[in-house]
Amino acid sequence: LGKKPPGMPRRPLSAYNFFFSELRTKILEERRARRAASGETDSDRDLFSAMGRLVGQRWKQLSPKDKEKYKAMADQDLVRYRREMDEYNERIAKRNRQASRQSSMMQPHSG
Repeated sequence: LGKKPPGMPRRPLSAYNFFFSELRTKILEERRARRAASGETDSDRDLFSAMGRLVGQRWKQLSPKDKEKYKAMADQDLVRYRREMDEYNERIAKRNRQASRQSSMMQPHSG
C-alpha cells in the first residue's frame, strides 16, 4: 500500500471500529487500575492480541439493537468522509485546471 496523498481525508470508520475504540479505552483503564493495585506486568503484545479476541467476541455477542449506536456513528462518519472527499476532489480539480491553464500559456503558438 502506498501512502495517501497529503490532504486526503482519512477513511471512514466502521461500526466495529467505533465499538473497538470505545471498548479498548475501557479495557486499558481496567488494566491500568489492575496493574497499579497488583503490580502485575504483561507485555503490550500479549495485551493487543488478547484485546482483539475479546473485542471480537463481545462484538459478536452484541445485540442488533446495541449495534445500532455504532452503526449510526459509522453512518455519520461516512457522511463526513464523503463531504471531505468532495472538497478534496474539488481542490484537486481546481489545481489541475490552473496547472492546465498555465501550461497552455507557456506553450509557444505555431503560426
